Amino acid sequence: MDGFELTTQRIGMRAIRPSDRPAIESILGDREVMYAWGHGFSPRDTDLWLRENRRRSETPGFGHLAAVELESGELLGLMGLLWEHTPRGLEPGIGYILAKRHWGRGFAREGAAALLARAMELTDAPRVVALIKQDNLPSRRVAESIGMQPGESIIKVYRGTEMPHIVYFFRREGRLAEQV
Repeated sequence: MDGFELTTQRIGMRAIRPSDRPAIESILGDREVMYAWGHGFSPRDTDLWLRENRRRSETPGFGHLAAVELESGELLGLMGLLWEHTPRGLEPGIGYILAKRHWGRGFAREGAAALLARAMELTDAPRVVALIKQDNLPSRRVAESIGMQPGESIIKVYRGTEMPHIVYFFRREGRLAEQV
């Protein structure tokens, strides 16, 4: 496919382009989409997020990618592999942020399943994680639907606010859920 690093039945994931900026700013600026952070991102917050994502992308295969609907070419959101700090140390993880208009259509599950499989290919880590805010029930359901299990609780501190998170995990010896 056209420049995609990862493709599923309905989603192509590729490097973020400068032309994606308006759509990304709209997604990250939506308070409902970003409620796990406690606020919609300002343009400056988006700049910082993009800069941090470029840093994360220095590890081949890691960092958020632009998730594009193959049928329409529309940017669905941002999905990718991340190195996450957990009580066990640095572990490979998956992350997904979708525009609100794409919620409930199975895109998060489809992308998360593909990312989980990719993380298992790229690393030899004993498990892959997803750090999910405790009250983020939709994201928790996505993680569980691809075979991840809830593990330890942790506190992430963001802008001075303590936010309880659950470390969802998938053990290497586990069975990967089928993609949608």
